[in-house]
Amino acid sequence: MAAVVGLVGSYGGLNVGDEAILTVAIAQLREAVAGVEIVVFSRDCDHTERHHDVDRVVAGREAVREELEVEIGRMDLMLLGGGGILYDREAESYLRLVRFAQDAGVTTATYAVGAGPLERPADRESIAAC
Repeated sequence: MAAVVGLVGSYGGLNVGDEAILTVAIAQLREAVAGVEIVVFSRDCDHTERHHDVDRVVAGREAVREELEVEIGRMDLMLLGGGGILYDREAESYLRLVRFAQDAGVTTATYAVGAGPLERPADRESIAAC
């Protein structure tokens, strides 16, 4: 059975740099893991499906928790990445999916992540906890 890897970041056509990071991550995963199934959590599923070689695309911000838990429960690994995504008032939207994965026993990791500014204590604590 092939590994299932989820990618969480600012994907969906909003930033060329984030899309470039996604392109490279997908290529490296496909090269390193034979038969890997790649699932991307995207802001614009149609854009991600049109522009990236992925198996599944999920509207991570629009889906309800139960839908996300089913999708995440299939995964072997969730990667959080894609530029400067961990900053005040926005970090929690990305970390929500990471926490769901951790609660489900899915291994999580980060790549190509920028953080800050983090002036709110709640945001610093949230990032440190993940």
